[in-house]
Amino acid sequence: MNNNNSKYLKLLELKNTTSEFRNNQKQRQEQRQRQEQRQRQEQRQEQPRQEQRQEPQQQEQQQEQEQQQEPPRQRIIKSYTEPKINQQDNNSVNVILCSLNNFQEYILVNIKQLVKLGHKNIYVITNKNLTADFESVKDNIIIIYAEDLDEQYNFYNNTKLDKNFRNGFWTLCSLRFFYIYSLMKKYNLVNVFHMENDVLIYYNVSILLPKVKKTKFYTPFDSTKRNIASVIFIPNHEIFKQILDRYNFKENDMFNFPKIYKETELIDVLPIFNDENSSNPEFKFVSKNFSNFGFIFDAAAIGQYLGGIDPRNSNGKDTIGFVNAETVIKYNNYDIYWKESDNIRKPFINIENVEYPIFNLHIHSKNLEKFV
Repeated sequence: MNNNNSKYLKLLELKNTTSEFRNNQKQRQEQRQRQEQRQRQEQRQEQPRQEQRQEPQQQEQQQEQEQQQEPPRQRIIKSYTEPKINQQDNNSVNVILCSLNNFQEYILVNIKQLVKLGHKNIYVITNKNLTADFESVKDNIIIIYAEDLDEQYNFYNNTKLDKNFRNGFWTLCSLRFFYIYSLMKKYNLVNVFHMENDVLIYYNVSILLPKVKKTKFYTPFDSTKRNIASVIFIPNHEIFKQILDRYNFKENDMFNFPKIYKETELIDVLPIFNDENSSNPEFKFVSKNFSNFGFIFDAAAIGQYLGGIDPRNSNGKDTIGFVNAETVIKYNNYDIYWKESDNIRKPFINIENVEYPIFNLHIHSKNLEKFV
């Protein structure tokens, strides 16, 4: 065979091989296309089933992501929404604190002191969006949401008090009493002691129960014209209603309660001094009931003298040793010191060489940690 024929045969062989390769390639391509088409069809059939299986899991994941993105104060702890209220009787003792619209961190120190003193029924009236702030003490308190209480007086909308100063300070100071009443009425709570959030007590309030009259509302007065509700006692919601029915919505509590005191026999005095027989009528008034209670109660001036006033009122200056101009008792004239009893540091005051226990301190500086 000559060279030309040989080349021709090789070219023909190559052509056939190429043609065969192309045919095979085409067949493989068509096969792949049919396979892919079947796979797509199977996927379309499987997708609804996968979505059904994945939907609960995706919902859970989405809920978890929303909770992680949600600000801590918006989280509602479900176990708080159904408070367990103990059965009430004449010997029941309840403590109610209020944290409305604003969270003040020092209330936690107040609560821990109450727990240390053995208090069991500690109620905190607050807003749902503040729930997370009480996480560290949740096992020791009963949270009551203001949103769940029927505040029938509608005080917030009806009052003429300032709603702007410090996020509504003056309005909230009075509003608390109407929520306390609503809580007491809802659960028929009796023998209620209420403290302001910047107050520390040094004895279990049950020690006062045999000393109070169950027909009276008690509060400290620092003059005949002014009371400061640092610590108060409310026997029941019926008595409290008679007081709140007379409340002037244009005035704050410091001037409402003295007026109601003069007009009725519903209010009595927690003594801030020991001079019941003084010839000075104001000394005598603010000392009323001392022989019965045996404690000095701090309306505000003792805590102000020992710890200074709220730094927001003094541009941050050190005001330890502050003497309250409004109170008739000037505590800078007396020795105040600390003694430990039952593993708790407690304040005492020396008046004419006689030592008297101080039941509470109103820590106006808000530095409660310093006084526990």
